[in-house]
Amino acid sequence: MGKTNVVTWDSQGPDDIIYAYEHDDLRTLTSVTVPEHAVAVFVKDGQLTGVLEPGRHQITSNNIPWLTKLYNLAMGYKETPFKVNIIYISQKMFNGRWGIRGMIKAAQGYEVPITLMANGNYQFRISDIPVFFTQVL
Repeated sequence: MGKTNVVTWDSQGPDDIIYAYEHDDLRTLTSVTVPEHAVAVFVKDGQLTGVLEPGRHQITSNNIPWLTKLYNLAMGYKETPFKVNIIYISQKMFNGRWGIRGMIKAAQGYEVPITLMANGNYQFRISDIPVFFTQVL
């Protein structure tokens, strides 16, 4: 996918929790569309600077294409110094299964191991976005 002025999470699968937009040099007046089941975090210089709720948002940045090109030529940069990241985080309910199986000895004098098994289901949803971003991602 080439660079565009519209950022969306189009190809979300049923088990996708996060999606990081591939380009980090968003231009000014870029439109970010956040789906109803997700939020988008705005990251600049590795720091979480904002959480975008579902809907359409306009990003204003210092990356004005022709002005940035002049700045890069004057300063000798090969790419823009104005980098930001958009990371989408799904807030859907996720379902999973867990299981464990192991061999144990049942008693001191009993020499034949016994298979111990346990399994179940779990569900989770990401509700605290800043904590998820700083502690998990």
